[in-house]
Parts: sequence; C-alpha cells; structure tokens
Amino acid sequence: MTQLEKVLYYAEKQYSRCSPYVWSGQGQKLKSITLEKLADMEVSGNDAGRVAKFVYNNKDRITKDSKIFDCSGFVICCLIYAGYLPKGYDSTADELMKSNYFERVDFNRRQPGDLIFKCENHKAYHVGIVTHDSFVAEARGRDYGVVNRLQDAVWTECRRPRYT
Repeated sequence: MTQLEKVLYYAEKQYSRCSPYVWSGQGQKLKSITLEKLADMEVSGNDAGRVAKFVYNNKDRITKDSKIFDCSGFVICCLIYAGYLPKGYDSTADELMKSNYFERVDFNRRQPGDLIFKCENHKAYHVGIVTHDSFVAEARGRDYGVVNRLQDAVWTECRRPRYT
C-alpha cells in the first residue's frame, strides 16, 4: 500500500468507527478514556457533556477500536499511520498549514490525500483530508465526531504531502 492509500484507509477506519471529536484528542482509544479524563481534556463541562451525548447516541456504531481526535490530531494520526510523519509528531492546524512537510497547492487543484484548511486572518483553525471528488474526512466537532462529507465553501487553503 502506498502512503496515500494508507492515509485514506486510516481515515476511512476512523469515520466508519464513529470516532468522537475531543479537544486535544490524539488517537487515544475511546474505551480507555474515563468521564473524568474527558472532562479534563475538554474546554468546558458543556463540551464534555456534548461528547458524552455523542457517544451515547452512537453507542451502536462505536467499536472497541474507536479513537478520539481533535482536527489536527486526526490528520496527524492518518499521516503517522502512513509513515509520512514521525511518531510523536504534534501540531495545530495552523502549524500544519505552515509546515515544510507540505507544499502549497492551488485550492482548485486539490486531490485525494491533500490537506485542506479553514482559515481566518491567514491563520488556520481547522484541517481535514480530501478523500475523493469534493469530500473531506475531518474531526468535525463534538456533535459530529469524525466524518467524511461534502466540502463546503469555508475551506480555503490546500497543502500537499510529498507521498512516496
């Protein structure tokens, strides 16, 4: 399997497992996270409650292999799984966008495996991976978890890994 194929495979596994979005989630197994740990990871008790509600509402779809992610943690774990980034790599969406690991690509030339970003004032605040056509895999938020969905107009920047 190529690095690109591995990235897309790992991403597909996470949205098929209904992996939840948790602030600072870096691919930890959901089953190993207690409610107390979840509350410590989240920004507020309200956000922890939204994650708990997501897990409860999706208990029939969540598997023993479901993991928790925030947006950059999801993308980084996909790239580490593929052997593109070193184990232990950690970064924000903005740091990923500005990293030398990726080349800038015109947004209209995006293709599967590219990283796309939502930006404000030239700073990225969210990141996902193009999967096919106009779809993006992303850790969307506490009410959605990891999803693969049609890209909307707020994605503005694109970076391409130099896959082998």
